[in-house]
Amino acid sequence: MRKIEARRLWLPGNSSMSMDEMIRLSFVFMDYAMHSRDYRFLNTALKINDRLRKERKIADNMEIEGRERDCLEILKKRLGLMR
Repeated sequence: MRKIEARRLWLPGNSSMSMDEMIRLSFVFMDYAMHSRDYRFLNTALKINDRLRKERKIADNMEIEGRERDCLEILKKRLGLMR
């Protein structure tokens, strides 16, 4: 039931949060994930970002993608996947 409810809440236009709030939440989750090394928060931020990309075609996407790229590069270095 929880999965079904979560999917329903994530339908476009069915959120109690504004897009700007979702962007800020995504950034907070990315920052926390990198600081705490709890990458579940990064995973959640990436899912939020996927939704934002579907619903919003604006300049914020460049900032979102830049932060994602930075986080993923740091993660790869920490895991020894990059030199």
